[in-house]
Amino acid sequence: MNARLILKSTILLSIVFSSCMSKKTVILEGEYYVPRKMDFYAVYEMSESKLNELITYSENVNLDTLSNENRYLVELIRHAVDEEVIRLPFIRIKTTDDEDIMLYMPEQKFETFDSLNFSEIRRNIVKVNVVAKAEDISYKETKAFKLNRFKEINITRK
Repeated sequence: MNARLILKSTILLSIVFSSCMSKKTVILEGEYYVPRKMDFYAVYEMSESKLNELITYSENVNLDTLSNENRYLVELIRHAVDEEVIRLPFIRIKTTDDEDIMLYMPEQKFETFDSLNFSEIRRNIVKVNVVAKAEDISYKETKAFKLNRFKEINITRK
């Protein structure tokens, strides 16, 4: 009898714990945009050797020796490695709540956005509205999501 109670309790606790640990999946809606300045977070564009150097540095550096800004960037790199998105391209989306988010995705999904003319997007000649199902992988004030699938991509020209 005691063994059954312990087994049931263990199973119940495992279910509760795993549901608390699972990532939150959400539906994102917003407009794709291209920042006016260089996007520091686009490390996926680095050569493999440079990216490996950056990852190695972030793993080995003593955070206590860094300024707050540099510490945050190193923590962000570590987080991206942990979430397995450091080598994935992303787009920036401005939600209807004016929230700036990064949406990471596999290379083949990114091709849709990579083929667009950035200057046309910046000048609002082309608008790209996105609806996606994604996992929340945000870190502190950096809002980030990992794409599960696109529900809709609507590209319009003025």
